[in-house]
Amino acid sequence: MKKLLTAIIVLLTLSATAQRGPDVSIEHYYHIKRGNVWFHATRLIYGYQDGIKYPKTETDTIYFYNNMDKALEYSFQELPDFLSVQIIPPDVPAKTEGKIAVAYDTKIKDTYGPTFDYFFMKTNDSERAKKRLIVSPKIKQDFSGLSEKELANAPKIAFENKKYDFGTLEQGEKITHTFRFTNEGKRDLIIRAMNASCGCTSPEPEKKQIAPGESGAIKVIFNSSGKIGRQHQRVTVITNDPEHPVTKLHLNGVVKK
Repeated sequence: MKKLLTAIIVLLTLSATAQRGPDVSIEHYYHIKRGNVWFHATRLIYGYQDGIKYPKTETDTIYFYNNMDKALEYSFQELPDFLSVQIIPPDVPAKTEGKIAVAYDTKIKDTYGPTFDYFFMKTNDSERAKKRLIVSPKIKQDFSGLSEKELANAPKIAFENKKYDFGTLEQGEKITHTFRFTNEGKRDLIIRAMNASCGCTSPEPEKKQIAPGESGAIKVIFNSSGKIGRQHQRVTVITNDPEHPVTKLHLNGVVKK
């Protein structure tokens, strides 16, 4: 981990300190003002929709500007163990640009799907000493190393139906629906993670490991409290099926007051 981060930092150091173009002003580029330290962004997504492939470690960069009349002094607080952070260059004088290289180790994080974490950069900025920085990549399993034989023998998830129309509910009512599926592959199917598009929807798998030929079920509860009008709730199911690692389940209907 440390060797990888060192190599990444060397490569970043060889490049320009900031990606700001010569025709873009500092005031415009570093538009997120956190006291006297200005940021181009305070959230890292690591490749946007591409995310990070488990079990890799990847690095992304936060660009900032020290608008103080003194050199930046800093430390990092509440740093998760799966993150390694380095400021480049290590010394950032007054009125200069810098960047924060943040390496994310998916093996230590050990989860799949969308994530949300943060840490703090504590500085000598008298106006706002602590700056919260967010890391929220999507983590996906890396299937690129599988052979043709492994792919042919891989698990395969097949749902009876991916959509359910619950009709019309009165506000406050709850409905439960079960999405059923079968493992049509030749290896055990593993449900890595599940998440819903809204806290009003709760998915629960009957079991997380399904043998070849066996069936499984995912019970979804929708609570219409606080909802009104047409609804479209989604449940994302992440598995070790290399052909369909992510499956979207949909609940549609109308909630009346």
